[in-house]
Amino acid sequence: MKWADKYAGGSSIEGKTEVIKKPEKSKARRQQFMKLTLGDWSGDGHARDEDFFLLSNYDVHRIRSAYKESCKRTGIIFHSAAGARYYSLLPGIDLAEEPWREVWGEYNENWICPEAERILLNDGIIRQEEIPETGLYSTEQAFEIIMRFIALSMPEDFTFEQIVFEAESINAENNGELNVTMGYGLFE
Repeated sequence: MKWADKYAGGSSIEGKTEVIKKPEKSKARRQQFMKLTLGDWSGDGHARDEDFFLLSNYDVHRIRSAYKESCKRTGIIFHSAAGARYYSLLPGIDLAEEPWREVWGEYNENWICPEAERILLNDGIIRQEEIPETGLYSTEQAFEIIMRFIALSMPEDFTFEQIVFEAESINAENNGELNVTMGYGLFE
């Protein structure tokens, strides 16, 4: 049966018309696919980044807004304060005097200052047992922490699920069939 026949009311060959009722509107939110990029997504610094893909029951605009709300609520930011564009997220706070409020914003700075850690512990964003013995956080840990930080300012029904992609490369990774470099000249 063709798609048009199935969803348009039946098959003209059989001469029958099958009525397909419109499903009732679900109160559940549609899952939204998005990503959180950690690191230098613009490539203007060390040019290293990692994408974390996720499904959420809220759209990316609401999640961006919640991040900003959580910054104001906690006095902590997880982005580089180098650009003056987002200083307004911490009204009345001078990051030059309190640089500990910027978490993971500078190159090779993968720890959390004790002052910021205390705030994040008190708000339930991190748990004592999750603090690495070395004090150095991985990108996977950072993803979870940032998503909990965002959740602080989301409605109670907010959910997210990390999606991990594992795919075999068509042309790379010494697969024994097609070990070639494609598109090399596309990059400067």
